Amino acid sequence: MAPSFSVWETSFGQYIPGLQALVHILQKAEATATPELKSSLPEARLAPDMLPLKFQVQFLSNVVFKTRERLTGGKTDGFKPEGTETSLADLIVTAEKTLELAKGVTPEEVDGAADREAQIMMGKRGTITTHGRGYVFGYGIPNFYFHLSTAYAILRKEGIEIGKSDYLAPFISPFGEPVPDAAS
Repeated sequence: MAPSFSVWETSFGQYIPGLQALVHILQKAEATATPELKSSLPEARLAPDMLPLKFQVQFLSNVVFKTRERLTGGKTDGFKPEGTETSLADLIVTAEKTLELAKGVTPEEVDGAADREAQIMMGKRGTITTHGRGYVFGYGIPNFYFHLSTAYAILRKEGIEIGKSDYLAPFISPFGEPVPDAAS
């Protein structure tokens, strides 16, 4: 017998702790950075040809919003990311609102979507038609973790004192004791 597959658990069940980590590391940056650093963080990059921190947060928000839209068959009410953030405070608000959006998605809304058709806009490559399972595993989760890790790396590069426990604590805490000094 094959193990059961929960679309919610493999998507929003991962997005929620990831967004908790994002909110935590952004808040830590807000609390510890100098005013000059705070003002430059939204445009900070790992390399000149990479997109800045503000894009990483905006893309994470869009991944969550679009996963919800595709897996629920079009539900778009509530918070919608606009990509207009210019300050660290704006990025924190977007991360918090995206976390609340993710928490509002129930397993009942998405667990039947594993075989539902979903389309992915791939820029110059055009549109790819897949199904819910393919969307989650082939697009949603990989992009979510890539941009979350990139946001973390940008903050580290800029001197924000965050560590592995700041990133992992929300993922681990449901399975044991929370890691000290990290958001849950």
